[in-house]
Amino acid sequence: MSEEPLTLPLVPGDDGQMYASARDVTALLRRLGTQWCDWAIEARMDAGTVEALVGSLGDLARRIDAQRTGHHPHPTEGPA
Repeated sequence: MSEEPLTLPLVPGDDGQMYASARDVTALLRRLGTQWCDWAIEARMDAGTVEALVGSLGDLARRIDAQRTGHHPHPTEGPA
């Protein structure tokens, strides 16, 4: 299977810490879940366990999206 590496762009903050945008984090979580499904088939993993893990990743991504929307109720134009 050909796949691109999973990456998460980080941006340095004024306080010296590294940060990732919520949009990038949720995209990573969703992509990871999709890849787990593919890996589970190849590795003959327990489908129920993988489904539960992927569901948890999706739930986390939705909660992050909801928090992001709450902080920015009026989205600006530009890339999603």
